Amino acid sequence: MEKFLLLLVLAGGCHAFLPPTETKCDANQDTSPCSPVVGGSVCIKLLNNATNYKLICSKDDLPFMSCNRGNLDIVEAYKNRTKFFIGTGTLKITNVERSDTGQYKVERYNPDGQRESNIVFSLQVKEDIFFILVIACFALGAVLLIVLVVCCICRKKQRTESKGSQAKAVDEIGF
Repeated sequence: MEKFLLLLVLAGGCHAFLPPTETKCDANQDTSPCSPVVGGSVCIKLLNNATNYKLICSKDDLPFMSCNRGNLDIVEAYKNRTKFFIGTGTLKITNVERSDTGQYKVERYNPDGQRESNIVFSLQVKEDIFFILVIACFALGAVLLIVLVVCCICRKKQRTESKGSQAKAVDEIGF
């Protein structure tokens, strides 16, 4: 039991120092939803190089980022946690939130201003299961520890009462 609790504490302690998970997706090849975890980050490959392109990115039909030949404009809600790497055509969202779940669309325009294509992908943000398991194990460990302490107290009280009744019986007999 002690080994299990020690292992549990070490697992939780190690998780606290590990960086959040990073999910990588390719919006041009994957047909399934990209599934980052809450608090982690997601890198989405949109194209190989965006240097001379104009891109307009929207989530659920609301624009949140645009890139026009290197000039990047990001709406306030995404500003501190969104980066776009023009040379690699990769969109990175850090500190992913549950509200990031949704349908994303990227409109791509060539250097002449002609629309080339739309890239559509979806994000399905999920909970970090490891963190939930660690919390559940800590809760279970705490409950087991409380039960163990209560059992020890009850047993000690029982012994004390038993010794007291034995001493009383000896006094009554007169030994």
